[in-house]
Amino acid sequence: MSLGRSGTPHLLPEASPEASEGWVTVGSILGAHGVRGAVRLLPLTDFPERFATMRELRLFRRDGAFVRTLAIKALRPHEGKGQLLVESPELVSADQADALKGLLVKVSRDELPELPDRTYWVDDLLKLSVRHGGTGQVLGAMTDVLRTGSADIYVFRTPEGKERMFPALKEMVLRVDLREGFIDVLPLEGLWEDEE
Repeated sequence: MSLGRSGTPHLLPEASPEASEGWVTVGSILGAHGVRGAVRLLPLTDFPERFATMRELRLFRRDGAFVRTLAIKALRPHEGKGQLLVESPELVSADQADALKGLLVKVSRDELPELPDRTYWVDDLLKLSVRHGGTGQVLGAMTDVLRTGSADIYVFRTPEGKERMFPALKEMVLRVDLREGFIDVLPLEGLWEDEE
């Protein structure tokens, strides 16, 4: 099982960004780079090539509120960092660039590519309940997806507030139903016994 984090490498659409429900996070502004207003952007996408064709970034706060659109003058990789350096004609100082630290870059859900079977957008997974595949008992609600390289790790919170994790393996994830809003899992023996 694999998942995608973002959409296609197209220009951002002209849809109203105020309704953040229709937007998917593809990056995060880490802060200033240098003294001339460049920002460091961390791609949060399986499609980082998308940034090469973008002419602007739509920036949102973590609570989903739209902040602004930022025109792109130049974009290049920050070698060895897994980041991009973005220059904008609207930013001319490190202070201006640093003021954007922590903002999220989002794209319209309408521009997302179609995914292969058993592949899901992280934003969609985070809306799901986790159920025991054998009993149907609700175990909790998804809170995060951790990328490990071999298999993603799904994180959920139990009704008692405990955080639990499980690997996104087909032996464990029996069913994902986005329409009904749940993931059925078959916990491996002993996986959460020490947490009881």
